[in-house]
Amino acid sequence: MKFGIHLPQVGPNASRENILKMARFAEDSGFDSLWVSDHVVTPRGLESKYPYNATGEYRVPPDWDFLEPLTTLAFVAAATERVQLGTTVLVLPMRNPVVHAKIVSTIHALSGGRMILGVGAGWMREEFEALDADFENRGRVFDEYLKIVRGLWEEDNLVFRGETYEVHDLGFSPRPDPGTLPIWIGGHHRAALRRAATLGDGWHAVGVALDEIPEKWQQILDIAAENGRDTSDLTLSVRTGFRPGDADAVEAQMKRLVEMGIAHVVLDVPARSVDDSIASLNWFAEEVRPRLAQAPVSS
Repeated sequence: MKFGIHLPQVGPNASRENILKMARFAEDSGFDSLWVSDHVVTPRGLESKYPYNATGEYRVPPDWDFLEPLTTLAFVAAATERVQLGTTVLVLPMRNPVVHAKIVSTIHALSGGRMILGVGAGWMREEFEALDADFENRGRVFDEYLKIVRGLWEEDNLVFRGETYEVHDLGFSPRPDPGTLPIWIGGHHRAALRRAATLGDGWHAVGVALDEIPEKWQQILDIAAENGRDTSDLTLSVRTGFRPGDADAVEAQMKRLVEMGIAHVVLDVPARSVDDSIASLNWFAEEVRPRLAQAPVSS
């Protein structure tokens, strides 16, 4: 099992110094990846309900810093050599697919092949409207944009004619080496599971109760098999937190994830300061991760 860290990209701790501190800590402490989230704006008077907690309240105030994710990863790529770099998740339907296929493939090339593209459909209507993007039809747009991004990366001369976008006769480079830049699909509704099974390289479970993951993952595997895919090529990842201090409890939590078949865990560690976050993660690296060395490994 691999372990990643969410960078201090949002809120009072979002600064150049803190991003560098966390990235270099991860690189030096054996963590496998660094991750960023995505919002371009936080509308004032937000009415859309946040889908990943019971209250529906989005707890990022509009005056907080929210560093743009791909720019942040490009910055981190230059400050690291080993860790993978991922988005958890990029809201693809509100972004131009050709431009962002180019940006991601460029970061991948300049980082030495370390990108993981996590993508989702989005939930914030007001943000789509601010970017002049189609919120109502974002599912159909998402499907087309996924096909365009993958096609630009994998085909010599992509020809794509969809309901919302058309691509043909384009020279596109750099293109990632085959199989080196996975696309993980976020979301927990049926449409997201279908995308993970048919258009993605895996499912990135964000804001999903752990008890729900096995059933949803099995749905993905069943849909993939029905579509003739080799399910062993699909990756199951999750973003979750932990409470430092009780190594037995956290070890049990992580072994439960291993038993579910989860291959990559993105750790959220909310804290008042980056130093507090690093202290918790260092405890995890020293007290918990060695205990997991004998656990079954998911690939």
